[in-house]
Amino acid sequence: MTQSFISDIVFMVALGIISTAFWLIASQNKIFNSARWFGVAFALAASAVILQKLSTGVQVWQFGRILYGFLGTSATVMAIIGVLAYYKAPINWKLVFGFLTVVLVANWFVQSVSTDIVLERAVIHIPNMLNHIFATYVVFSYGPRKTLEWILGGVIVFGVLFFLSNPIIVSIIHSIGGVNEVEALANFDWVWEAFGVVFGLSNGLLFILMFVRDMFARTRIDGLSGLLNRKTFEDEMDSLLYRTKAGKCAGSLVVADLDHFKQINDTYGHGQGDKVIVRFSELLLSCAVGDVIVGRLGGEEFGVFLPGCDLTSAQEFAQAICQVFHQEKFDVSGPQLLQSASFGVAEYSADEPVSGLFTRADVALYQAKVKGRNRVCVAAPPRKNTGAKHAGFVQKNPVAA
Repeated sequence: MTQSFISDIVFMVALGIISTAFWLIASQNKIFNSARWFGVAFALAASAVILQKLSTGVQVWQFGRILYGFLGTSATVMAIIGVLAYYKAPINWKLVFGFLTVVLVANWFVQSVSTDIVLERAVIHIPNMLNHIFATYVVFSYGPRKTLEWILGGVIVFGVLFFLSNPIIVSIIHSIGGVNEVEALANFDWVWEAFGVVFGLSNGLLFILMFVRDMFARTRIDGLSGLLNRKTFEDEMDSLLYRTKAGKCAGSLVVADLDHFKQINDTYGHGQGDKVIVRFSELLLSCAVGDVIVGRLGGEEFGVFLPGCDLTSAQEFAQAICQVFHQEKFDVSGPQLLQSASFGVAEYSADEPVSGLFTRADVALYQAKVKGRNRVCVAAPPRKNTGAKHAGFVQKNPVAA
């Protein structure tokens, strides 16, 4: 049993494990369906490696050689479909099937008609190079500018050069010729395949990391609004409050509740209600800078924690959101929808528990509702040794409803 044979077995097993991992990811939730395409891609890649080894030097396996080139290119095409699906980009199925048909015919030609080794390598690897050029475009056009995307883009660009290098280097070796041509080609193929193993596994692991990142984000992010969910908001707030305590600087909590939200759902439908939540979330995010954290606390209730922000500044922040949101116009059929929100603001007091800060902000929010909605109320500081239980409120700059 040669070292090359053992390395081939290890590579195929690794491809199979990665393919299985993608299928398991896809089974977790329908939003990860794009992982199935990567599962298919790595299964095809493993099949291509098997066919390559079975058909090497065996004339009767000429058909296996044709399938090897076709399956290798099909694997990269499936991966690109996975990339498109992952980033929710459009897929041109006619182009996909047309491209695969041309690749299949070209592989049949170089295996059945042509004896030019350089042409054979070009037919096998140039389509993969083109696939990677397109994949680079997709990642940088549709993907976010995040660390994993930059790394993935760099790896894919390497793939462009990697697949282009094969026919070029084979052409150079073939043009030199000589008695050592066969040995030189064999040595080059061994090195190139070793790089191919690293490259293929790197791509798979990067996309697995991206799906894991998305899974982790789903445990932190509210699906509709894109804001932090309540648990994550409270965890992040705890962390920022710890820094606030350490730095002896102010921090304030703003809680907001959309006015008459049930009536919106009943009158215009839940779809319109979702649009209102999304728009309000976008407005909060657009005004949040630095370490400010924004979360959806549940239903139509939202929270914003402003570290290093005193009560007056936090009240001004809430007042600005209140005024801008009330001026929003939503495209609905029937009576014009004029939406508003009520706000409660509380400034962190030294050694106050998080629950006390929330309670005072909620008290202020309740008073904003009582006073007519579409306004901001701020909580008075907690009374010494009485906690948040006796927190008062002060109405600030009400907006005419």
